Amino acid sequence: MILTKRLLAVIRFKWFKRAMMLLMVCLLGGAIVSNHVLFQSFNENWIDAHIRDNGLTGMLLFIGLGAAATALGSPRQLLAFFGGYAFGFINGALLSTLAAGFGCILSMYFARFAVREQVKKRYPQKVSAIDRSMSLT
Repeated sequence: MILTKRLLAVIRFKWFKRAMMLLMVCLLGGAIVSNHVLFQSFNENWIDAHIRDNGLTGMLLFIGLGAAATALGSPRQLLAFFGGYAFGFINGALLSTLAAGFGCILSMYFARFAVREQVKKRYPQKVSAIDRSMSLT
């Protein structure tokens, strides 16, 4: 019984430590995003100047930036919001979905070709099962 209490205390401490680490990373990331000049200039004015009413160039820029942002982990909802703002409901939804799809494809190819060996070393059974189901071997 005493061993179990000690083990639970260690597990709780590890969980608490990880939770605090995650909180600190989120706070640091939020501080960087809210205070960095690059992110401060990306607002409605930037979208109005570079994306909105710029025809095919604006659409391609939106899709390219949206794909890169999605591939790097940006929320798709944010992309959908900007798409709706810049292009209207229907066109914004379609272009946001297209950009998110391209972002997913970028992530898949990055995982498939750039970090495959590291993932395969860590999860060999899961990678082989996925390969079998997708017949990529």
